[in-house]
Amino acid sequence: MPRNVSGAYTLPLPPVEPNTVIESEWANDTLADIAATLDDSLSRSGMGGMTAPFRLTDGSAAAPSLSFIAEPSSGLFRQSSGVIGMSIQGVAQQTWNANGTTLGNVTLLGTITGPVAAPAFGGSIGVGMAVTTPPVAGETTIDIGGTAKAWINLYVGGVRKALFSATSGSTALGTHDAQPLYLLVGNAGRLIIQPTGFVGIGPTAPIALAPLHVRSSTELMRLESTQARGGGNAYMSFFDPSGRKGYIGYGSGGTDDNFFIVNELVSPMLFFNNQSERMRIESTGKVAVNGAASAAQFTVNWVGPGGNGLAVVGTLAGDVSSNYLAQRVDNSGASMTFRLNVTVAGYINHPTLTSTFYSTSSDARMKKNVRPVKDVGKIIDNIPVVSFDWKLDGAHVPVGLIAQDVYGVFPGAVSPGWDSPDGPMPWGMDNAKLVPLMIRELQCLRERVNALEH
Repeated sequence: MPRNVSGAYTLPLPPVEPNTVIESEWANDTLADIAATLDDSLSRSGMGGMTAPFRLTDGSAAAPSLSFIAEPSSGLFRQSSGVIGMSIQGVAQQTWNANGTTLGNVTLLGTITGPVAAPAFGGSIGVGMAVTTPPVAGETTIDIGGTAKAWINLYVGGVRKALFSATSGSTALGTHDAQPLYLLVGNAGRLIIQPTGFVGIGPTAPIALAPLHVRSSTELMRLESTQARGGGNAYMSFFDPSGRKGYIGYGSGGTDDNFFIVNELVSPMLFFNNQSERMRIESTGKVAVNGAASAAQFTVNWVGPGGNGLAVVGTLAGDVSSNYLAQRVDNSGASMTFRLNVTVAGYINHPTLTSTFYSTSSDARMKKNVRPVKDVGKIIDNIPVVSFDWKLDGAHVPVGLIAQDVYGVFPGAVSPGWDSPDGPMPWGMDNAKLVPLMIRELQCLRERVNALEH
């Protein structure tokens, strides 16, 4: 008599009544049925095997349906429909379902080749190799190994999208198709590598419009060297397929630190503003502004008419508007003007293409308290006229003046010397300032001659 669906066994014949003879037919049939049922049972000593499914009660994490004598709270149980669980000392640690295997909050999908060792949940797992990192309390590690290569592939919709791999000579992290690679911090893209190889870096997801695009609200880019001052250089180099063409750097030249821009080509170094060339430095050292250099060492290509071709502005206290200007108006006009607090103090101009005029401002509109000068003879009489030799080259001057001598008589023609950071400035003279004295003295002589003649 076979077992029922609950596994209960029933004798094939009614039991023998007391004080009756046990007949051989009953005994043979009953014992044969018991022997067949025992053959269909599982041996505790491991003899034989199951030839039909072995079914258990559902159980629970605290009381697994398949457990151990020494630890009945550890084993397998049916967690829910389609989900098998494994518990360790009453706590569910691993589940299996149609989608794969879950360890705690980590899900393993697909096929795993090689041994998988998990000493304890939260410890180390080895895939394709034995665990080499000892489990540390509070830490979780995963070791993935291969004899020639180890990798992790990420698939979306059955298509490989990204990978992380390593060989004995290289390590790779990237996308497997023509999609950008993002590195995230705070769930925001901080570095983007485009399929073209362009790289974008920034506090917000940058747009890689150039091979390297750095976006920041404070600094555009920072390159730092950990070497002490004088220990080396920090620089950015620029290459093309034939080699390095130039670099920008900072480093030590002896005892002084230097910032340098280097062009290693025999060609000009160009500086652009508003997409137009504004200055260049030729390989010969010549400097040009707004165009190509001329034969001069420094060239300003000025586009007129009007305006200033060159201005050197002073910022001394009380003299913030002083400047030196070079300008041109067509083929004539002022070419060099000297100003003091906006007022023109003098200029050099070229009224025609073949003449030059040196001028000190003498406009009547700029003067007041104008009165005639009566006699300048005493001034002229007291100006020593001397001959001398220059100390520098020994050149002899047969007739000349000494600035200090003239200053005591007529200081308006003399520029006293002063001490400057570059050394003492010598006294100087503007001989043209003596011309009014000569004109007035000549007028006085003519008046006297006229008086004598009449």
